[in-house]
Formats: sequence, C-alpha cells, structure tokens
Amino acid sequence: MTKNLYLGDAAIAQTASSILVVKKNRYFNKMRSLYSTPMQREKFPKLPKEY
Repeated sequence: MTKNLYLGDAAIAQTASSILVVKKNRYFNKMRSLYSTPMQREKFPKLPKEY
C-alpha cells in the first residue's frame, strides 16, 4: 500500500518537473526570439551562452 502511494508521488513529481522544464524552455525561446530583432536587443542584458 505505502509502496504504491510512493510510486504515485514519484510519478507526479516527475511530471511536474518535466512541465517546469518545458515552461523554462519556452521562456528562453521567447527571450531568444526577442534578441533576434535589433530593436529589442539593447533592452535586455546578454543571455548566457548555454541558453
């Protein structure tokens, strides 16, 4: 019984973390696309290379 609950919690945690990763990637893609337009470029500080 407890093992099943634990497995369920683990699955929920994994799903939540993958959703967070997707949201973060979307955010950085949005930032990157803002950077590609010359007008917006000065408004934002430089993003680190790994993004």
